[in-house]
Amino acid sequence: MIVSRVVLGRLRVLRNLLLPRAGRRSPRRAAASRAAAVMGLVIAVLAYLVVHRLLWLLIEDGGGVQDAVGALAAIINLTLVGLFVFDLHEGLSSLLSDSDLDLLRRAPLTPAALLGLKLLDALPRTSLLLVVLVVPSVFAFHTLFPLPAWGWLLLPFQLTALWAVP
Repeated sequence: MIVSRVVLGRLRVLRNLLLPRAGRRSPRRAAASRAAAVMGLVIAVLAYLVVHRLLWLLIEDGGGVQDAVGALAAIINLTLVGLFVFDLHEGLSSLLSDSDLDLLRRAPLTPAALLGLKLLDALPRTSLLLVVLVVPSVFAFHTLFPLPAWGWLLLPFQLTALWAVP
């Protein structure tokens, strides 16, 4: 099995969900998908503004970078709790009872490749808290306390590890 083709197929499904071609998908469902994407963007912007204001108030009260790091760590910990509470069920149901699981078990896939594919399937549904809360919080922290370039290079790996914990 060619894993790159499977991943490319999954990306096409995502593209067709957000940008349907004429006659292939109902406009109502496409509009709902776009509305959900816009709502996620609005929530991310609100999270950025709230966290930026929180960090600014910490600085005004005489707190330094340690207090800001503590606030960012609290936000990330709350996100981890949210991932455990809300997304653990979604991830496990994707791994254990998805509709295409029987077909994938018959395909010439190793168990590790099957696990990786199902985790990639669960990623868009389970990573919303990271995208709308942690990433804007890190950007808000960066506007007040600039981060080094290597920190931005490590951020995707840290977010992936945070997502994979539950």
